[in-house]
Amino acid sequence: FSSGGFAALRDQWQAHHAWQDRPVRLLRDGRVVMSGVCRGTDVAGALLVQTAAGPARCLSGDLTPRVLAAEQSNTSIVLGDRVMMKLFRRIEAGNSLDIVLLDALSRNRVRQVAQLYGWLNARAPLRGTGPERVHLAMLSEYVPGSVDGWVQLRDAASAGRDVTDELHALGRALARVHHGLAEAFPAARVRGDELADLM
Repeated sequence: FSSGGFAALRDQWQAHHAWQDRPVRLLRDGRVVMSGVCRGTDVAGALLVQTAAGPARCLSGDLTPRVLAAEQSNTSIVLGDRVMMKLFRRIEAGNSLDIVLLDALSRNRVRQVAQLYGWLNARAPLRGTGPERVHLAMLSEYVPGSVDGWVQLRDAASAGRDVTDELHALGRALARVHHGLAEAFPAARVRGDELADLM
């Protein structure tokens, strides 16, 4: 990068770009300012979008970072208001379950979960047997103002409000996630103690 700038890395970047040739909406302050099909980037790093009015390029984007409350095994950093980076503080050999599941659901276009944009992995000696692949971080969609659906329904039901429509919507969303998982992974019967060991 120091010698050739982004132009030297453009082809490699586009080969791994999660939104290449997919429909996108560009937002500013929560409002859609451009929509179309992502066509990658130009040599300057501008995002190229094929809109209804023709090709367009976009260079803007607020990625001001802010750290969310740290969890037990990771730290989450929000970039701007649409992207979240999760840094794994507890490094373990093999693939992160978060990444494996979100990658499968994102590839199956399950929109009811945060979309996975990418991840960072490395090889590190963890058990004294030589370098092993580990996941260090992941980059995913951030949904501002999102709330836990079950908590929201519980509170509404406790207040005596009819939650029939919300229950139907939540059930449909959960079913879509389960269908996406079934499409991505083979099915098998697993004993409860084996499942507990995996978690």
